[in-house]
Amino acid sequence: GKFFNAGQSCTAVNRLYVHESVRDDLLSLIEKKTAALKVGRGDAEGTAIGPLIDEAGLAKVENQVADAVGKGARVLVGGNRWTDSALPGHFFEPTVLVDVTPDMLISHEETFGPVLAVATFRTDDEAVELANATDYGLAAYVFGSDLRRIWRTLDRLDFGVLGVNDPAPVRPELPFGGQKNSGQEREGGAEGIDAYTETKAVALRF
Repeated sequence: GKFFNAGQSCTAVNRLYVHESVRDDLLSLIEKKTAALKVGRGDAEGTAIGPLIDEAGLAKVENQVADAVGKGARVLVGGNRWTDSALPGHFFEPTVLVDVTPDMLISHEETFGPVLAVATFRTDDEAVELANATDYGLAAYVFGSDLRRIWRTLDRLDFGVLGVNDPAPVRPELPFGGQKNSGQEREGGAEGIDAYTETKAVALRF
């Protein structure tokens, strides 16, 4: 959910909030899987991370990482430009930042790059508050097994698309769109047809 298309997807995960009780185990898995991602040509066998769209996109990612590290975040994996003399382009290593805090740029700006920002929470209230603390609200994801707890969380998240144990919750039959600065209206589903219609109200008396 983070690294497809090198993180250049509108629904790519930007921030991951992990409960403190599973933090170490989950980070160990994330570190192992992220370190195994191969950077290179998109048409080469086994490549998982291709280039970013341009120098501005790469500079934005670098700036967010540098800002986070400067404010106390720790690089678990990656953290730098990826270079290869035989392959020019705008590449960045698949990166995981831990100990991310709300004052960092990556906590409230979209990244559009292969960087996962990880923070820890203790209570559901704290997790929801952290997740909503952004001007954007396209997609959010909740992972767990307690359905009542999940539904309570979904009801409080200010996002237009929500995935439950699903990092790719986009379906043609579902309305797609965001809240806040992540767009207006919806595409897909019955709701997506509304933008193409003009409603007429007709009152009749005989």
